Amino acid sequence: MKRTILLITVLLLTSCGVLHKEIKPDITQVSYRELLEQHNRGQQSIKTFQAAVRITLDSPEYSGNFDAKVLRSGTDSLL
Repeated sequence: MKRTILLITVLLLTSCGVLHKEIKPDITQVSYRELLEQHNRGQQSIKTFQAAVRITLDSPEYSGNFDAKVLRSGTDSLL
């Protein structure tokens, strides 16, 4: 019984893993122009960007929190 539970747990955890391997270019073998083109392709592939941020500032003069949510979709640059 313990083996079955362990097997199911291992299968569940491995099935949740990322299947897509990120290919990173060797920057000693790639020109600047090729790196820039790859960066532009990556930027163009982003269709939606969503983030939630909490900033906490604590100093002798001021203490406070700031929460922000960002949702950007469209073809505009995310830079």
